[in-house]
Amino acid sequence: MDVGAMRRQLERLREAVRKRKVEFAEMRFATSRSSSLVLQDGRADRMGAGERAGIGVRVVVAGAWGFASSESTDFDDWVSCLDSAVDMAKVSAQRLLEPAVLAETTPVVDEIQASYEIDPIAVPLARKLAAVKGYEESSACRACPAARDRLQHSRHAGVNGVRADHDLALHHRAERQRAPARQ
Repeated sequence: MDVGAMRRQLERLREAVRKRKVEFAEMRFATSRSSSLVLQDGRADRMGAGERAGIGVRVVVAGAWGFASSESTDFDDWVSCLDSAVDMAKVSAQRLLEPAVLAETTPVVDEIQASYEIDPIAVPLARKLAAVKGYEESSACRACPAARDRLQHSRHAGVNGVRADHDLALHHRAERQRAPARQ
């Protein structure tokens, strides 16, 4: 969805908000692109790329907060998302001990775009693969050579979007120590 279409649709949603009795509403539309590469035991296991878009709607009704989100760009789904947020706030209001108090402020309409030196989507696959292999190799367990026969290695490294993630899970099944026999 281009920026102009998204803004027009958000304006339409703001009109739908005005028809409901809400004290506050916030609507955020977000898009993201990602690419990923996963190694398992030194071999490329999975790779992919994708784009996601969706909206989050936060409201205050009768002093209570409600929230809902949708990964759809269809306007009718956005209205359903708004209605879900309103319904959540109404249910929450039934058990409310203290209503939300919001500061008076001018509404803000803004567009934020991530900035980066290198577009992560444009990084060649070979470069991503080399980086992930480096992460995986650096995670090898060298701290417990005596337990190596009892240690199961499960390594996973991935590069996703603008962020590099690395998780290392070491599963160790310790031998039970028997309590000394009582005499």
